[in-house]
Amino acid sequence: MKFYNLLLMITFILYLACGETSVNIDNSTYKPKIVVNGLLYTGEHIQKIKIMRNFPLNTTIISDEKYLTDALVTISNNYGDADTLYYSPLSNYYVSDSEAMDIVGGEEYTLYVSAEIDGQQLWTRSSTIAPHLGFSINNQLSTAGDIPYRKYYINGLLTNPTVTFNRTEGAEFYGLSAVALDANDSTFIEDNIFGVDPDSLDEMINYIKYISYWSSPDNRAEGTSTIELPWYLIYFYSTYRLILYAGDLNFYHFFISHQNVMNIDGNLREPLFYFKGDGIGLFGSAVRDSIYFNVIP
Repeated sequence: MKFYNLLLMITFILYLACGETSVNIDNSTYKPKIVVNGLLYTGEHIQKIKIMRNFPLNTTIISDEKYLTDALVTISNNYGDADTLYYSPLSNYYVSDSEAMDIVGGEEYTLYVSAEIDGQQLWTRSSTIAPHLGFSINNQLSTAGDIPYRKYYINGLLTNPTVTFNRTEGAEFYGLSAVALDANDSTFIEDNIFGVDPDSLDEMINYIKYISYWSSPDNRAEGTSTIELPWYLIYFYSTYRLILYAGDLNFYHFFISHQNVMNIDGNLREPLFYFKGDGIGLFGSAVRDSIYFNVIP
């Protein structure tokens, strides 16, 4: 009995320790990293790739200093063709000055970056396999046009706005990004479901004007799937622009892990990155399509 009481006490102490969420972090483990933010889109030319750097904790960061402006940045395909990107100070992205390389579904593309940070010459490499064309939003089966707020009925049933899409080969998940284009004080829905007060709108508008959702259907073969946007995510009488992405594995894992960096026991973890060398961030690929609907009183 004493043994079991001791075991119970140890288990209880460990349980309390696991609930501790105070973590001491200092700069002793800081390592300079190349930070990448870039997606390739099947059927399109190479898009903008953002190349930045990280900083130690408690550093005052000047916005322009986070961009790596003189890095070597290349993207190559399966056949050895390579495109060297250049830095555009107008957009702070690396872009292509040619249209020679279209992104083709099913093919692999590799990003290589070399840059100097804090006197160290760093490099990173990441590869992505582009999803196939065939993905698209089904406009006939999706919500579009004017819809009254929480009075949108189909066959007599109150219905959430929906996006129905055609699945495609090579897509690991489908990510939805929506934004209220006319989000302001005059379009705010005061009788919203969560009771968000108009007085708190200024500090919350950059959170509630955006919506993100994702789906990973069990059936990855061709066919249709639907994502619903619950009414409790809609706060404005506004035109909503919805962009749906059929993303590769890199995009999928970054999307679901980049904000979820603390376990329930308080331990920290890194997002899922697919970089060799000294890189972190996202380099992936997707097919994209968009649709609009307008929420009215």
